[in-house]
Amino acid sequence: MSKRVVKRVTMRSKHPNPLFERWLTEWRDKAKENDSKMQHCFSIALKSLKNYPLPLETGKDCKILKGFGEKLCKMLDNKLMQFKATNEEINVNKIEPAVPKKSKVTSPKRSKPKEYIPLPGSGAFAILLTLYEKSLESNYQGYLTKADVIKYGQHLCNVSFTKAGPDTRYTGWSSMKTLLEKKLVVKQGNPAKFSLTEEGSALADKLFVQKKIGEFQNQDNTLSIPSSSGLIYNKETLDQENFSTPCQSSTSNETVILAPNSFEIILLVDTQELNGSNGDLECNPIIIELKKLNIRFEVKNLKVGDYAWICRDSISNHELILPYIVERKRMDDLSHSIKDVRFHEQKFRLKQCGIPNLIYLIESYGKNEHVGLPLTTLYQAATNTLVQDNFTVRFTNDTKASCGYLSCLTKLFEKLFKPKTLVGCQKDDIQEFQFDDDLIQLMHFQHFNISSSKTRHFKVKEMFIKQLIKIKGMSVEKALAIVDKYPTPRRLKSAYSDINAVEGEKLLSTLQFGTLKKKIGPVATFRQRP
Repeated sequence: MSKRVVKRVTMRSKHPNPLFERWLTEWRDKAKENDSKMQHCFSIALKSLKNYPLPLETGKDCKILKGFGEKLCKMLDNKLMQFKATNEEINVNKIEPAVPKKSKVTSPKRSKPKEYIPLPGSGAFAILLTLYEKSLESNYQGYLTKADVIKYGQHLCNVSFTKAGPDTRYTGWSSMKTLLEKKLVVKQGNPAKFSLTEEGSALADKLFVQKKIGEFQNQDNTLSIPSSSGLIYNKETLDQENFSTPCQSSTSNETVILAPNSFEIILLVDTQELNGSNGDLECNPIIIELKKLNIRFEVKNLKVGDYAWICRDSISNHELILPYIVERKRMDDLSHSIKDVRFHEQKFRLKQCGIPNLIYLIESYGKNEHVGLPLTTLYQAATNTLVQDNFTVRFTNDTKASCGYLSCLTKLFEKLFKPKTLVGCQKDDIQEFQFDDDLIQLMHFQHFNISSSKTRHFKVKEMFIKQLIKIKGMSVEKALAIVDKYPTPRRLKSAYSDINAVEGEKLLSTLQFGTLKKKIGPVATFRQRP
């Protein structure tokens, strides 16, 4: 006799949180109408809520879900409180999401959908006007690229097209998605080419008229357009916008944008690399090898590092530095730098220069028999540079192999970066990027060189780090850990003054440093003089 198998059936409500879904949908749709960036936040929260299988009693309970912060949870709780005040006997979990109501007597009149009008100064406003104004020019080719829109439209947008604000990941360019969804702009080809649809052109025409009238009536409290356009704005409405300054060039008020394939990638060789040439650069082995490899290079004074790469605009000569830098050390030079503590100081300056990808190129010196320190010491220093300092470490046999490595990197960067749109920015504004991104932010070369100079004014904290790394056995990571705890020498001295000698032995030795969170140990134990 076969056994009867009983399967457990789980009943899941299709909409376990209908009220919260309804309100989030309303807020998202309203944000879309106003071209607000909050639409993306509401969309993420709504998707997360719909995937959650259980009912939630309060807005605060939603905090466990993706997209729900303190503010959004509080908005839901306030809305729920208002709802319960007028619907005391209704079970909120039994309410279905809002659906169109059917009338038994007569069909309700459909209200005319609200016309989408981007606010002046918004990303959508700037994009539409830029595409429209350029289409009026005699040399218009039927489309604009992303770089074109950013270059010619940034002055119309009150936020940066390329740099997100402090509390958001959206830029002025994010509005392009809304314009594409509303079929006001069409995107074609690769690289992408943008142009206005008929609907987009009609809307942009109205915005263009409004802009022209605004140039003459910008002192009025209310700015009205002829009634046929249906557009009315007032200064009170515009004052609610949060405006910020777009990213500017370090040398001018112009935003530096390099369109795809409009620039050269050039390897820079530091002048200090050629010191042994006795004034004749043509006889230098590095110059000879680089010329053989047929790559574009120039000799420049780099304030930090030995090799770097710049992107130079073919017309304006604007220079942006790629996010890679190389410090080259021959084995005997590596030994000398460890002895005179240049080793740690150079690594510290490299880590502070703003270039995220640091490469330590170590070149053999003959058979490495007379290099000043045991090979085990040098290999340990290279290992520490790789593990503790997060450098890429590369060993080569000779100058020819080193130049071959630089040549391979140059050709790789040409393949990766030339098809991209590059935007200049300051050191503090650099953002991480992926290689499939169409637009990449890079630091201005001039700003990089000035900020990396040894003669610049250092803060107390920076000077304290420079002093600490001169101590034997003190790495950059250890120094950073100490300065994070005690930002100035006075703070450290005060900490020692408040404890006895035994406790003083452990004050710094127990601090953790680096990604592995190791303890500093006794190497950083200082004793006060009696």
